Amino acid sequence: MIDYIQVDGVGSGNQNEWLKQGKDDTYSGVKGTLLGKGIDSNMRHVLNILRGSQQDKNDYMKRAKGLLSESRPEKSAWPFATNQKYQNWLKDSQALAADLKQGIAARQQNIAIERQTKPISQVNIVGWSRGGVSCFELANRMLKDPKLSHIPVNIFACDPVPGGMNAFKDYKLLGKNVKQIVCVFAEDERSLAFKARMPRLSPSTKYYTTYMPGRHSTLVGNANTSGGSKGAGLLTGPGLVTRDFMEKVLTGWGTQLKANSTLNFSRQRIIELYEQMRSNEEYFNKMHGMTYTAKNRLLWTSKDRIGQQRERRYGIPMYRFQFPGITNNYGDAINRHHCDVLATNAFAAYGTSAALPNAV
Repeated sequence: MIDYIQVDGVGSGNQNEWLKQGKDDTYSGVKGTLLGKGIDSNMRHVLNILRGSQQDKNDYMKRAKGLLSESRPEKSAWPFATNQKYQNWLKDSQALAADLKQGIAARQQNIAIERQTKPISQVNIVGWSRGGVSCFELANRMLKDPKLSHIPVNIFACDPVPGGMNAFKDYKLLGKNVKQIVCVFAEDERSLAFKARMPRLSPSTKYYTTYMPGRHSTLVGNANTSGGSKGAGLLTGPGLVTRDFMEKVLTGWGTQLKANSTLNFSRQRIIELYEQMRSNEEYFNKMHGMTYTAKNRLLWTSKDRIGQQRERRYGIPMYRFQFPGITNNYGDAINRHHCDVLATNAFAAYGTSAALPNAV
């Protein structure tokens, strides 16, 4: 059984590249941030772990040199000159390469044995931003894999944004392997190229969608009143409520989280945080004029920033799907989640998966 596996977020660097069993795919910071380089490497790594694959395509010497790059001495400019420090560094690299190869081979062998005796029965995935879209793409790759297509998948995505120039290929439509999905969207984001994505779903998939006050990073704990790097850290509510909801939903799906690391808010505490958000409404409204890139004045000026693949008839796009939480009005409640917590819905307040409400 795997309790969890953590993978580098898109554009966060190559920190975990040396741990991966798949082919090396290091990239520059610019390519990672702007072009989403590394998405495919992350996908292949997770699929290898899930399958228990033992096929090895690594260049361990290259990895070892990369890990020891900061201690690398200057190489002599003369072709036949010897540089003892450099030669010692090469020997250290070779020793580290051998250790890496042996260690990763042993890990994969253990995982392969584990898959035979204790096959994976369910996969829960959580991600934010491009990590959220990565959840969609990974679920589809699992569906296409003969060894993984039977495994049920649950997804919790925070403001899933694919970006304008990223390497995602298959994320607009999810298959029947996705059993439950929760998507929380940033209500006050207005940046160009930050349009979020709500995938089309299989008829058998149960889903929950809701807006959350704030900008793209407000949802994951950026409490600054600008939603960016400026302003006072007053807007703690959205990040805390989103985190609490995510932790409870994952627990409801069977993920084992350490009790001392979770928020586990009471229903009353959640309501208090929503009232705090209401008192800070002026800051959320001002966010509409603050952007990460450029304000999108041409394509949309409202909170309707969620892209959907339209239903088609004879190849012609017909209509958008109506997802509760992003298309409905909830009166005096801040959003759908607030409304459901007030109504004592067990899924919204406690993450009880059996209580996931039907579409309304």
